[in-house]
Amino acid sequence: MKNVKLQHWLIVFLAVVIGLVMFFCLSPIPNSNDVENPPPPPPDLPAEPAATSDQTRAPPPLPTIPFADITDQAGIDFVHENGAAGETLLPETMGSGAAFFDYDNDGDQDLLLVNGTTWPHTELIEPAATSALYQNDGSGKFHDVSAAAGLDLTCYGTGVAVGDFDNDGWRDVFIAAVGPDHLLRNVSGRFEEVTSEAGVAGDLRAYSSSCGWWDYDNDGDLDLFVCHYIQWSRDDDLAQDFSRTGGVRDYGPPLNFGGTFPTLFRNDGDGRFSDVTAAAGMEILAESGNPLAKSLGIMPIDVDADGWLDLIVANDTVRNFLFHNQRDGTFAEIGVQAGIAFDNSGNARGGM
Repeated sequence: MKNVKLQHWLIVFLAVVIGLVMFFCLSPIPNSNDVENPPPPPPDLPAEPAATSDQTRAPPPLPTIPFADITDQAGIDFVHENGAAGETLLPETMGSGAAFFDYDNDGDQDLLLVNGTTWPHTELIEPAATSALYQNDGSGKFHDVSAAAGLDLTCYGTGVAVGDFDNDGWRDVFIAAVGPDHLLRNVSGRFEEVTSEAGVAGDLRAYSSSCGWWDYDNDGDLDLFVCHYIQWSRDDDLAQDFSRTGGVRDYGPPLNFGGTFPTLFRNDGDGRFSDVTAAAGMEILAESGNPLAKSLGIMPIDVDADGWLDLIVANDTVRNFLFHNQRDGTFAEIGVQAGIAFDNSGNARGGM
């Protein structure tokens, strides 16, 4: 009997031992990656600077502007002639235009400076003022080659545009002026005037200003846009009561002069151009029914990325224009809708 009881308790003891061994063997061992680490301490933040008044706070340092006047060293001795002889005529307040371009195809940029001249009713100053072309010799020096290159032009120049209108690989020059404009074709580094043959002289009484080449009809050749400023003549200018304190005559604003239409010349591809301004929808009228534009600046740009160039025109004292290319040779003027016609207060800008 005692042996039976002993066996019974031995079996119970072994069952408990085996159960404990199996429990510890089969239980998973914690992985260090499963143990949640305590969060890192918050970073040390810089202390807030003590408040200072505007009077005690040091102003930020001004940037260094690394420009130096090298006009004399470069050999540029151009002097602009505006024709002023005491009558204070409005065009005398404007510049004439300039362009860097590689006229001789030697790989560096040459410099063209357009000039004004004396008025026809005043005594001509000899030698007459001319435009100046400076050839870049590649070493930072320029040489006046105006006469040799055929660009010693005398006119009352107001703007310049450079472009290869005949696709011969040589950049040509258009010069806007008070009076007839000028187109000079580049023939292997020498310029020949082709204004009459090309048909781009414009109105002989016009006051042209900015100008620019662009291919508005995507036909592969450059067309020409010419801004005109105001309806101006010497007689109209002198008839205005522009005076300073004491009754001395002064230069006046463009407000008292009428607006004008710009001119769009389509390149016909044979060295000639056609005036398509009206057909293109670029003759914008004021509410009075008179021409509105008083244009001084242009920017060809594809504003809607449709592959057709549009045109922004900056006007002086009247609203600016945005001519949206309709891709059929015509334009819609959408400056107001685009938000560029007026400033934030709804006033016309002095666009230039």
